[in-house]
Amino acid sequence: FVSLSQMIRQVINIIMGILYIVMGFFVIWKEWFITELDPIAAKGLGTLLIIYGIFRIYRGIQTIRTKDY
Repeated sequence: FVSLSQMIRQVINIIMGILYIVMGFFVIWKEWFITELDPIAAKGLGTLLIIYGIFRIYRGIQTIRTKDY
């Protein structure tokens, strides 16, 4: 049985994953994250943010699919 708070937590994981992905593309596009970045650093950081966002979405979906918390 899945409680409402656990379901909300997983939906927040998915939303945060989407935000990380958007932030990753923004860092790659603008080459900026709190300060100006070198193009290589911007691509590296942006890629890491996108990968982490995908991981959070995957983890949220997997936890929702398996009803054992």
